Amino acid sequence: MWAHYADCHQGVCFGFDASIRPFLSADKDKLLGLNKVSYTEFSTMNYLTDKEKALINMFSTKAPDWQYENEYRFLLSLKEGLYNFNKSILKEVIFGCKCSDESISEVINLCNQFGYEKLSYRKAKRVKLELKFDPIVEHD
Repeated sequence: MWAHYADCHQGVCFGFDASIRPFLSADKDKLLGLNKVSYTEFSTMNYLTDKEKALINMFSTKAPDWQYENEYRFLLSLKEGLYNFNKSILKEVIFGCKCSDESISEVINLCNQFGYEKLSYRKAKRVKLELKFDPIVEHD
């Protein structure tokens, strides 16, 4: 996923506690929920019969070739933009193996500035054909 979604390993991944309702909104019905991605061939669905089910299926289905990602997705029926969430559910920040030290420092400083406590920070590194994740120790 790093190569496809994180700007060729330069991006950041946020790790959330999936057991807590993540996104708080004035309209609780806008949260479609946490969905495990299904790695199957796409099926035809009638959007007019069950719009919500069709949307969930559309955004939670990927081709079997991607099964190794073991992905979950939060789906919201809100417009694009920023969303508030309970700070306690953000548990870790993982940086891609090509993420610059400057970017890492900037993200850590922002997390501290906005009161995100008890986060663990890790950086991916390539080891042969795998990715490993080394802890990052904050420096004052």
